[in-house]
Amino acid sequence: MNGRWTAPASVLGGLALGAAVVPAADYVGTDVPWAIALVAGLVAGALLAIWLGTPATDPLPPEDERPPGPDSNAGLGDLGVLVFTLDGASRDPERFETRVRPQLARLAVDRIWHARGLDWHTPEGRAAAEQVVGPHTRALLTAPPGSLRLTPQALSDWTEELEQL
Repeated sequence: MNGRWTAPASVLGGLALGAAVVPAADYVGTDVPWAIALVAGLVAGALLAIWLGTPATDPLPPEDERPPGPDSNAGLGDLGVLVFTLDGASRDPERFETRVRPQLARLAVDRIWHARGLDWHTPEGRAAAEQVVGPHTRALLTAPPGSLRLTPQALSDWTEELEQL
């Protein structure tokens, strides 16, 4: 049924049901006033129309609608965890790639967003951010896995570039 006619059809169906109750009640031997039966049928039809008109799930937001900035768990809140993993990651490249580099990358993306208002997750924002970040931060965000090593100098370079944003 067309959505345009769902509500009127439901209300009229409820009204017809209410009208059918009076003869059915008379047949059984019960006296139901017409006014009560019609109002009850009208209310039932209106409730059915409301129920049919309510979507089953929330509508999806438009694709171009993005929340402002990176995720709430990104970047600055992870600094405490980062301190504890640096020592082990400096000796183990796999640990650096799986634990430290993702946190440093989230920190860099978060810092780029807060300092410059650039969203690394969009192509336009990424192109603009690559122009303002230093070479070490760019490498942190774009280098293939396994190509970077955690050294005190590299950590210092990343920290300086992020502070200069």
